[in-house]
Amino acid sequence: MVIGDALIRLAAARGGKLDDVTSEVYLDDLQAFEPSFVSRACETLRKQPRRDYETILPALATIIAEVERIAREDARVEANLRLLPMPSPSEPTYVCLRCLDGFWEIVWCPGSGHLRNAEKHPRHHGLPSVQCQHPRPHIAHTAAVRCSCIDTNPVIAAQRRKHREYIDAKRSEQATKGRVS
Repeated sequence: MVIGDALIRLAAARGGKLDDVTSEVYLDDLQAFEPSFVSRACETLRKQPRRDYETILPALATIIAEVERIAREDARVEANLRLLPMPSPSEPTYVCLRCLDGFWEIVWCPGSGHLRNAEKHPRHHGLPSVQCQHPRPHIAHTAAVRCSCIDTNPVIAAQRRKHREYIDAKRSEQATKGRVS
């Protein structure tokens, strides 16, 4: 019902009335999306002017693209809310003392089967003990595993953001070179 109301309001804002066939087609395709996202997308689109000879409702693909944009934006905001505060730049501190803000945590596996050795070497005493998932009997070893802070660490989030910006800049640079040639 939320999606239907949003479509009716969108049609009315664009100076028309929604017919049964059109509403049925739009409702069928938009039911796969979160109703609140569809409602917000329709609200955004109804504030845009209707061009001459344009249909009462924007193309279904336009509404879906707006719904997906809103969903991505909400996911980004939600991810940012999970981040911890950044450390002060004046002191060399880490947000996570397990991985030192580097994605990976070093752990120690005591091995398995007849090769198992539960006694840690002195250099491994500070490492957490984790049984790895290797199926065959094996000796004790260290391993790098993804740190549990990967979704909440603001330093890692900043590194990912910088990397994404770098990749986007490289792609646009390559696209520009492709057009110039």
